[in-house]
Amino acid sequence: MNAEVQQTRGVAAAAPVGSPGAQPFWLRASRSAGVGYVFIAPALALYLAVIFIPIVSGVGYAFTNWDGLRREVHYIGFANFWRMINDIQVRSSIVTTLLIAGSLVVTKVAAGLALAIAVNGNLKARKHLRVVFFMPVVLTPVI
Repeated sequence: MNAEVQQTRGVAAAAPVGSPGAQPFWLRASRSAGVGYVFIAPALALYLAVIFIPIVSGVGYAFTNWDGLRREVHYIGFANFWRMINDIQVRSSIVTTLLIAGSLVVTKVAAGLALAIAVNGNLKARKHLRVVFFMPVVLTPVI
């Protein structure tokens, strides 16, 4: 069978050995990979400027006594971290934060589970609950 008959029957004909279609996909894609870098460059530059560079500089400043205004920056190592660990207010605020976060997680999971059971349970108001909960989901795209 020739190639045209095979293509009309839905079977792709094998490309000749010297043609570009016979090369592996990774080889063909690597030749045009430079185009991908052009498209990703603006997003990468924005990520570096807004996310990565501030994080790295913040980590670097954590090991100094720089106040943010003066030009002189002195490296003090882990002294800031030791002072923070030994401060009673910092420990108290960490404990308070963990208590609030933990209680909120437990409360939200329990409330969500109770509402899910109410919506899927055998209550008389099940249909009304479904309307109340899913109406914002339906109305948002319409609005």
